[in-house]
Amino acid sequence: VDRFEDGKIYVSSTGVQRSSRLMSLHRADGLLVLPQATPSKQKALAGESYTLLLTFETHVRGAIKAVKVKESKHLGTKPKTGSRIRVIHLAASTKSSQSPPSLRALDAEIEKSLSGSKSGSAQIVATQLFARDATSVDEMYQSIVDPGIPSEFVIVVCSTTPGSLPIQLDTCSHLRIKLTKISDAIAQKIRQGAAAAEPTAALYEVVVGFAAASDESTLNGSMVICLSDRGTGGGLGNVRGLLKHSLNVARGKAHNAHH
Repeated sequence: VDRFEDGKIYVSSTGVQRSSRLMSLHRADGLLVLPQATPSKQKALAGESYTLLLTFETHVRGAIKAVKVKESKHLGTKPKTGSRIRVIHLAASTKSSQSPPSLRALDAEIEKSLSGSKSGSAQIVATQLFARDATSVDEMYQSIVDPGIPSEFVIVVCSTTPGSLPIQLDTCSHLRIKLTKISDAIAQKIRQGAAAAEPTAALYEVVVGFAAASDESTLNGSMVICLSDRGTGGGLGNVRGLLKHSLNVARGKAHNAHH
């Protein structure tokens, strides 16, 4: 800080600024908040005005108007948008279908595991129940790609009952053929998270891929995750921070990095 004049603070640089030169902070009274450079504006020039974050303010108390915390500037923040989720419960047979209370509890676990301070709140917009002895994987897949139920993610939860393991493996095998942009890395992390919550979850397959809507528009497609009902919350929670970026990549949208 050089001087105060007409309610303004006039400052000068402490020297060369780079991450390896910490001595530039030794005599600093504050940090200047500079906007991101543009092709037409690459430098901050003498005489221009910018926001200043004071680090030592005892010697400037009373010289300028105080700013309350509630009036502070938050640059570049955007409201968190949640994700729309469809859940498909897949039973091995109509006789082995779980009761509605059990399914509602599982739905609540899915919403909780996919909601966070950075990812926003996840909301289940539709749930469906299929049984493999009455519905083929092809028929279930037509429901997944139905553009009439827009969603970012489709979670296919396979119920685990005696004798259901071969059916779950067969379902995942069929979905792997139909889905595009398969992500084995995300599937592995889901499997690890599920196994940490419920060790027997490691026996069951996980498939993650992209399904374009039936109108063949990738912008309306969904990320599909097929997993068992064992350790579901632990598995999905283990990849919560990766899913939105993966969906944007699958839909062909540019990813904006935030530093």
